[in-house]
Amino acid sequence: MRRAILLFLSSLVSLAGCGYHSGLRSEMIPPDQTIAIPLFENATFEPLLEKRVGESFKETFLRQGWQVVAHPHQAPRTLSGRVTRFDKTPISLNRIGQAQEYRITIGLDYTLLSGEGDPPKERNHAEASAEYIVHPDPLADRVAQDRAIREAGKKLAERVAGLISIAPLSAPPLATPADR
Repeated sequence: MRRAILLFLSSLVSLAGCGYHSGLRSEMIPPDQTIAIPLFENATFEPLLEKRVGESFKETFLRQGWQVVAHPHQAPRTLSGRVTRFDKTPISLNRIGQAQEYRITIGLDYTLLSGEGDPPKERNHAEASAEYIVHPDPLADRVAQDRAIREAGKKLAERVAGLISIAPLSAPPLATPADR
């Protein structure tokens, strides 16, 4: 019994040292750092692209200290988006004209809404791209393409998150004569 308790305590200490933690967070996230990111729309022919891009956005916002929720009524801000562009462009060819490397470009129209029903704070378009090398095996080629899609989605999310984090939720108060 004593040995089991000692083993349990040592495993807790080692897990804490590795960065694992329970689902409860000790620090509180301010309410204005909460954002809803519902599933994006997909206006391209690439299947499941909206899901992959949405996952990149959620991961990026979480990494930057935001609390991410799925339903707009749970947050003061909602980021909605529509994936409007998916291009796969060859950027290098071999001697017989076959593509050796592709560039994936993803475009997103996004809108930032506040929870009070105000007009959109931002209505914008952003694009990002990533490259991948063609593989002769179709499965390996698809894995490389998926990796490029994730990378482009991450770049896109970081660009949009950077713009949102510097944009105030509400307009700053007007300066009074006493402030001057």
